[in-house]
Amino acid sequence: MKRIRKTTLTILIMTMFVSLLGVNHIRAEHSHTGYTAITSLPSTPGSYYLESDINITTTWIVPDGTVNLCLNGKDLIFSGVTESDTQGSVIIVRSGSTLNLYDCTGGGKITGGKGINQSGNLLGAGVYVNGGTFNMYSGTISGNGADTTQLAYGAGVEVTNNGNFNMHDGTISGNLIGYGAGAGVNVESGGIFNMYDGEITKNTSAEKASGVSLLTNGTFNLYGGSITENKASYSDAKGGGVYVQSDAYFNICSDSSDSVITITNNKTNGTSRDDNVYLANNKININGSINSNSLIGLNMNSPDFFTSGFDGKASTGNFSSDDQQYVVKTGTDSGKTEARLIIPSSHVHSFTYTADGASIYADCSKTDCPLLSGRISITLSQSNYEYNGTAHKVSITNLEDFNNETDLNVSTGDVKYYNGTAELSEAPKDQGTYKAELTVGTTGNQATASIEYDITPKEVTLDWKDTSFTYDGKEHCPTATVGGLISGDTCTVTVARAQSAVGTHTAKATALSNSNYKLPSDKTVKFTISEKTTPTPEPDKDKESDQKKISTYVAPRTGID
Repeated sequence: MKRIRKTTLTILIMTMFVSLLGVNHIRAEHSHTGYTAITSLPSTPGSYYLESDINITTTWIVPDGTVNLCLNGKDLIFSGVTESDTQGSVIIVRSGSTLNLYDCTGGGKITGGKGINQSGNLLGAGVYVNGGTFNMYSGTISGNGADTTQLAYGAGVEVTNNGNFNMHDGTISGNLIGYGAGAGVNVESGGIFNMYDGEITKNTSAEKASGVSLLTNGTFNLYGGSITENKASYSDAKGGGVYVQSDAYFNICSDSSDSVITITNNKTNGTSRDDNVYLANNKININGSINSNSLIGLNMNSPDFFTSGFDGKASTGNFSSDDQQYVVKTGTDSGKTEARLIIPSSHVHSFTYTADGASIYADCSKTDCPLLSGRISITLSQSNYEYNGTAHKVSITNLEDFNNETDLNVSTGDVKYYNGTAELSEAPKDQGTYKAELTVGTTGNQATASIEYDITPKEVTLDWKDTSFTYDGKEHCPTATVGGLISGDTCTVTVARAQSAVGTHTAKATALSNSNYKLPSDKTVKFTISEKTTPTPEPDKDKESDQKKISTYVAPRTGID
């Protein structure tokens, strides 16, 4: 390795944290300050950036420890051959090693890898994460793999043996395998792939999983990013975008409404068939709320329920069926609302609407109704709240599917709110007990559901003042100011138990001027009235002198014994 020079070149990347299973998504500020310019790859941990393209004929094994590598707009090119279980990939990240990849100027790529030859299989042509940790913040992994009859896995990135690949941004594209799986990324044998952003696109395979393949005990935690325009050429290929083997795990973990997931326009059978996510015999675990703009195409080995954790986190609009004979609907699976693929029915419902408490039921009278027990329902949902200055509207569960089945257009805007018998013009925000009502149906066939809920006062704090007085014969009492108010609110406190006598007394806060607030449990404060002290007068020196004269006067003798 030749040391050229140090330079300073800074790019600013946003900082964001989301976590699952102890993994953090971090886009950090990247600077070349403290980095060493290189024209050959390092054998010791540290921070480096490429001075020029680097062409290697042997695989670079990341040294133990942490290596920060910035492509700096340059290429890392493998031009060697596949010879053994240590040669053929561009990069290997072993257990005990961490590689952080950046490309501050853009345009740099990792390319030319063929894959490590293990037991006749080619693994990890671009980056082979074999037990280590690979964090990709930017850059491109492209042009790795080959169209051969030899089984190959992970032409872009292979993650195995409990390795971790965290893709924060960047691109994996234009990688190629013949037989095998995962032209973009392959995950297996305890490997974990966390995708926060970036794109996996235009990777090609013959058999299956051109984008991402999940094989035995592989885990894919998807937070955001896009998997698009990947294709598998065979007519019986499966999972052009994502292939999920029955003993692998696919988790959607979005916990930010800003994170958009796109898995669309992936193909099998050349380019003739949509095949975005293929579930062999398992479900998508939804562990976080999915952005309404997210869209995931789906195929299943046996179309049925395909989610776990759907209710309240996703909508049917987040998914579409790649097989046009199926549609996405919700239903009850093990007592919970989940999404499923079903064949749409030509059945025309005949509904009667009834209500029970907070729920409205639409019951179809026809015997061939495809709905579970011929019924679909919605429910008003609301919790008791503490006053916070904002309006509290009720929510309606299962609304989208209820509207789809009934051809109604029910919305939260149809809910009416009451304070006693008085109808409110909008959802309430002040403390009190309220009722929400929703009426749905058609003329002569309507039902009304209702729910009551409370907005409770917010507890304040008291800042006591004037707790010491001097006796003057008048009544005295401490004062207090109110803290913990919502911005824009005002509130004063009434304090009782004024006293005039000397001693220690207890004052008590008895009322607040704003009914949206309540007094704290400790409403009292001690205060004192001290005795008034009278100053001792200074002695009169002339009087004192006269007293001395009087005290020393001796009367004359009279001569009487």
